[in-house]
Amino acid sequence: MRNLVEGLKNLKFWLPIIWKDRDFDHYYFFRILSAKLGRMEDCIRNGVFESSEETANKLLIAKECCERLNKEEYCDDLEVSESEIGYAKQREDLEVLTRIIREESLSWWN
Repeated sequence: MRNLVEGLKNLKFWLPIIWKDRDFDHYYFFRILSAKLGRMEDCIRNGVFESSEETANKLLIAKECCERLNKEEYCDDLEVSESEIGYAKQREDLEVLTRIIREESLSWWN
């Protein structure tokens, strides 16, 4: 019964996200990843793991990177000379996101 309830909760959460998913743009990739990271953060922050606060904070940072990457506001309304700063911030968010996943993902549930 518990699995059925969890499955229905998952379906309710994921159905609108998956329904709008498309395979042709990075926006959808980061949208799904952001949603997953947010759910994991909530689960771990409210969990019983020793490192739950630290792990949840890293998941939050990764989720926020996904959200900024999706907003694509790094270079909007910037002067040409400032656009390099915008691109650098975008690359930094991508680097932070991938570093957290690369270095932390195998230990989130330990």
